[in-house]
Amino acid sequence: MTSDKLAGALIEWNEAKGYGFIDDGKRRIFAHIRDFTERPHAPKPGDKVTYTLGTDRQGRPCAQNIYLPFKGRPLSPAHLVTVAVLLVAPGWALGQLFEPDLAGILASWVVLASGISYGLYARDKRYAQEGAWRFPEWLLHFWALLGGWPGGFLAQRRLRHKSTKLRFLYKFWLIVLLHQYLAIDALLDWQLFDRCKTWLAGSL
Repeated sequence: MTSDKLAGALIEWNEAKGYGFIDDGKRRIFAHIRDFTERPHAPKPGDKVTYTLGTDRQGRPCAQNIYLPFKGRPLSPAHLVTVAVLLVAPGWALGQLFEPDLAGILASWVVLASGISYGLYARDKRYAQEGAWRFPEWLLHFWALLGGWPGGFLAQRRLRHKSTKLRFLYKFWLIVLLHQYLAIDALLDWQLFDRCKTWLAGSL
């Protein structure tokens, strides 16, 4: 048995019996449904997979730890509208508070950070399916804090990753709300901050 990851494609699959064969370019490898690490959809001929090579009880080669990539689900209009609405205040703040050139640079940074954030979610999703080392959650939150929260949100919805873990989502949405607060308060010339500072001073 080898722990090296191999790549191939399903060339046959019997849905009723739950088995089929993988073509690695040289031979056919037996694959059983129980050896899939996760099944984001029903296996079908043509699916690209990675796996480790093992043997069955009779000593015949078979695929184990089969990974079937999840290609993601389409984003709904509601997801896109949510991101667009959440970007109104930050976008308005950028346009009002900075020179056009600097505002453009900062907007480009948000796009870049969102791309990096989305990529981290996608990679972490794959690592989770393969049972490999995972990214620490603080890294995902760090890139959200740096402005990559739009990419993080879209990754959660499209990849179905970190989308049901309440503790993670609590911290993620705190970061999103922080960005909203800073944008709105900056547009108000930091009136909210001044009021909070005055209230704290009076309560001490």
